[in-house]
Amino acid sequence: MGATRGSAWGSFLWHTLPQAECRLGARMKRRVLMGLLGASVASRAFAQRIFHLATLTPTLPMDPKAPPARFLLATLAKHGYRLGENLTYESVGARGETGKLPELVAALKSRGVDVVVTTGYPTTMAAQQAGLPTVVAQGAGDPVATKMVTSLAHPGGNVTGISDIATTLSIKRLSLLKELLPGMKKVAMLWNRDDLGMSLRYKASADAAQGMGISVQALGVREPDDFEGVFEAMKREPPDAILMVSDALTMLNRKRVIDYAAAARLPAIYPTEVRSTGIGWALGVGRLGGILGPVIGGMLLGIGLPPHDVLLFAAGPALVTAALVVWLGFVSRNALARSSTLARSFD
Repeated sequence: MGATRGSAWGSFLWHTLPQAECRLGARMKRRVLMGLLGASVASRAFAQRIFHLATLTPTLPMDPKAPPARFLLATLAKHGYRLGENLTYESVGARGETGKLPELVAALKSRGVDVVVTTGYPTTMAAQQAGLPTVVAQGAGDPVATKMVTSLAHPGGNVTGISDIATTLSIKRLSLLKELLPGMKKVAMLWNRDDLGMSLRYKASADAAQGMGISVQALGVREPDDFEGVFEAMKREPPDAILMVSDALTMLNRKRVIDYAAAARLPAIYPTEVRSTGIGWALGVGRLGGILGPVIGGMLLGIGLPPHDVLLFAAGPALVTAALVVWLGFVSRNALARSSTLARSFD
């Protein structure tokens, strides 16, 4: 029996290893065999284990069908972590009540979450302080300046992810305002003073403003009700322009800020996520129309259609476009109104 077993292992190793390695003797064979068996057991354990993933946001929970969540889950699937097989997904949002973050994180930890993906500085700090492995997706600011990590080269701790060093962008926006308004003497800066990452952006922008000879009207907010006080302060001491630093709180209340700036006829500049409007797509469609218009017009004239009928035909797309613009304006107003209502409900 012993000989048979030995010959079986020998046959297995011969087919697995180069001939030179098989001559190292039984001891080496046992080591290799144990390694192979260990790898097999580990592979089986990985396949059987269920990993628990969570996302934590300062506003509404991240819907699994939303583009960011879909991209995250699709990428994990490529690496062997498949939802419904060996991966579970849970989405948690503070709904603007950042004071509840420690409680939400403690609940995630008690449910055995393996890793949490965060957006924003407050959520990241809450997860880090609870000892949960944390991946920063966006909006947490400079991780070194906020002391999330020791350094980018040797971060240590339990946090990794994207380093959001956007301070220079805020300074650039300020310089753009100055170029557009050479006579600007005072700028109102609006930011969430409870978010250290955004506070650092504000400080860098305020320092840059002083270097440009511009005084700063500091308007820090902590909750939705603070925005009314901000607007009253600007009414008492009107600035020449507004610079907004975006985070979850200011984004939820962006309609109020935009409406005030429009009513007060104040120039304002906002981060990309506030002012994205699909202009690139519109320009692309416009160029396409400029190419196809003469071609189609020539074809219609070629088949004998009178010129006035061709002009009427060309007016059709313009009328449809006008109707779509009106419809989009209606939809956008409703969406912003809902977000403003949601922001007011957080207090």
